[in-house]
Amino acid sequence: MTSSYRRIISSFVIVVCATLWAMALEAPLRIHERPDLRRLLGYLGVTAIAVSFFYSMRKRKIVFSGGHIASWLNMHEVANVAGSFVIFLHAGFHAHAVVPFAAFFLMLTSFVSGVIGRYIYQQAKSGLALEKEKLEEKGLAPGEIDDRLAFLAMA
Repeated sequence: MTSSYRRIISSFVIVVCATLWAMALEAPLRIHERPDLRRLLGYLGVTAIAVSFFYSMRKRKIVFSGGHIASWLNMHEVANVAGSFVIFLHAGFHAHAVVPFAAFFLMLTSFVSGVIGRYIYQQAKSGLALEKEKLEEKGLAPGEIDDRLAFLAMA
């Protein structure tokens, strides 16, 4: 089993476990009716997801230019998962009501699209690394290799 498949399977297991954990944590909130705590959880979740957008700004060099992009990507992933989890606690899991169920489904869809995006990113990264090795074996100049790889990355 390749590392990409292991990552997808582990992501799925994490989602299932996090959902069950959130349901277990959400039950006492529902019983004790703590609107102040739920509001705080909403603010924390939105803040975590807003922080995750710094990755996009860093990638496009809109605001930041420092740090490795891989570190920013990891921060983006963790902030989105944590934010989604906290917002799930904020909203509660109400399968009988349309809006909370739709919100849960949309967050789950967003998470799955992120996992798929991460898989595509890993595949593209390994494909470009293999192509770079082939071009180096052919004896091409580093500038020519970079030009060809840039063309492949855009295609």
